Amino acid sequence: MNLGELFRELMEDAQPQAGSSIGPDGSTEWERDGVVFAVIAPDGMVASFRLDPELAGAARRTPRCRGLTTGRGLGDLPAGGAG
Repeated sequence: MNLGELFRELMEDAQPQAGSSIGPDGSTEWERDGVVFAVIAPDGMVASFRLDPELAGAARRTPRCRGLTTGRGLGDLPAGGAG
């Protein structure tokens, strides 16, 4: 199971009001109330999440988080976690 499959399963259970769509690059964008809060790469191996500013600052200091590379205020987390 990759990040995309895991996230879809979690969202269907926890946030049924959230919607998803496929972006022009094949990524899956998750939104709620018109705000994109997560983007899953087409291969399902990188998930990007909208983070609270304090959490985003901590994520930038975490070696495996690539931080705010999508240009939409989302931070990237590769498969395998932030360890």
